[in-house]
Amino acid sequence: SCEPNTFIRCTPTRAEFYALRPIAPGEELTTDYVESHHNGKLACRCGAKKCRGFI
Repeated sequence: SCEPNTFIRCTPTRAEFYALRPIAPGEELTTDYVESHHNGKLACRCGAKKCRGFI
C-alpha cells in the first residue's frame, strides 16, 4: 500500500511488523511494498489517494 499501516523490520531469523498508527480490529494489515525487491516494475492498485502507481 502507498498508505501503509505497518512497517517491517527483518532480522536474520524473523520479520517483525510494527504499527505506524492505531489499527482497528479486523482492519487489514498493509505495508509499503516499494521497500521490497520489485524495482518499480509491478503495477500498484492499492487505491490510496496518493498511490504511486507502481511497486
